[in-house]
Amino acid sequence: MSLNTEIVKVGCYNILADCWLNPCKPIFLGCWEQRKVQIAERIDSLHLDVICLQEVDRFNDLAHIMWNKGYTGYRVDGKDVAIFFQTKRFTVLKKEELHYQDPLWRSALLLQLKSTSSRSTFNIISTHVTWKEKYDLQEMGELQAFVDKRLSIPTIVCGDLNATPQWMGIQNLCSLGFRDVLKYTSKKTYIDESRRLDYILVPDSMYVKQADIPGICANLKTKSEPSDHLPITAQVLIPSALETSNGEKTNTLSFFLLESLNTELKFQEVSQEDYNEISVLFKSALETLKDKEGTAFLNTLLRELSLPKYNHHPIFMRAVRSYEREILIQAISLLQKEQKSSALPLILGLSDEAKKAVYFCTYEIEKRNGRNISHPNFGGAAFHSFDNLDTSNSIRIQAIERSLLRQILELFKEEQEHVAMPLFERLSERTRNAIYGETYFISKNKNLVTLHSDFGKVAFHRIENHDVPNEVRIEALATHLKKTSS
Repeated sequence: MSLNTEIVKVGCYNILADCWLNPCKPIFLGCWEQRKVQIAERIDSLHLDVICLQEVDRFNDLAHIMWNKGYTGYRVDGKDVAIFFQTKRFTVLKKEELHYQDPLWRSALLLQLKSTSSRSTFNIISTHVTWKEKYDLQEMGELQAFVDKRLSIPTIVCGDLNATPQWMGIQNLCSLGFRDVLKYTSKKTYIDESRRLDYILVPDSMYVKQADIPGICANLKTKSEPSDHLPITAQVLIPSALETSNGEKTNTLSFFLLESLNTELKFQEVSQEDYNEISVLFKSALETLKDKEGTAFLNTLLRELSLPKYNHHPIFMRAVRSYEREILIQAISLLQKEQKSSALPLILGLSDEAKKAVYFCTYEIEKRNGRNISHPNFGGAAFHSFDNLDTSNSIRIQAIERSLLRQILELFKEEQEHVAMPLFERLSERTRNAIYGETYFISKNKNLVTLHSDFGKVAFHRIENHDVPNEVRIEALATHLKKTSS
């Protein structure tokens, strides 16, 4: 069995075309001869594997400097988008161009890159959408159609979209299954008007370790920035097919668990010896279980591992928790579709600890509803049937969501916002709205003022253009859990 994953640090940067510099832009930005060196140094300082650029009108000048820093560059001839990548890390399998059907000079560039150290392959797209309202939605529609036909492998879309996150064109593109890596920040990327116009959009399933707008400062208009935009970066794990030695695909559950483990191994500080030993151990155990799905899967895996040194290793336990959260989300989806026969084996396949958490949440809900059951028997009896009657799917969903909320609360306490936020977004609208309300009232009491009509996502994610402090989110989640448990 082989692991074909790749950690890639991606960047997006509008470098300001030289033709726009004067008289449109302030003189402190300097001439091109100065700026091309500053731009290359700025990119180099970010330690990126791939960088998507916009407003590149002096490509050859920049490409020469970037080549000396270990990057290979591609562009759309006569247009302003380009992509540079580390020459030693990737090879190009395919190059495609999209020329928007309007009188402007906008375009998109796609490179299909393959890692030189693994079999990971992904698409990376750089684009620059017009600011003119007459053509912006038209261009985004063409981009959406272009991207939609190329989703058979992981695809990352980067660009200056000349719009704020709420714009319809961005929402339509995200409907293909993408998310904005900077969705939960209020930081800005466009210096002149203090707005965010630049984006890295990744598939919903792609793990994002870190996303940032590096180098942002209180006074953006300084000589330290060679452009009127700030670069944005994201560190992501590129997923790919997992195969056994004879080429067979492993089952979905074991694949997700192994991907979760590999994510933890790649992003944590572990010795190479530990990395190799844990990887071999897991691959061997999962090879044994490749045909097993559902009931007792994880407990069987734990027995297969059978080495105390690793059974409670923090890296392994984080991978297991990540795996189990995904299984709980899948179970909710199946129960919402009334597919109980498919959902219940997933719950049975969790570790004993995770099952007990769900069972106890079911017991709490049933007790609150006035249905009597003795506490020692609150376990499987409460979740699967109750007083010889099936527990309703709505109660099962509530129980699973409550179990997930407790995990989300712990993630916020551990300051793992990048893991907690996407998980929170996958909860039901009813649960999210209840927590949005709690956040609003807590924020109001702390004098973090926001309009009542906007108390929803605005209150949980940001207030008055400032990120909501984690302690407010933690208090909102804890308050909701306490209220629904009483």
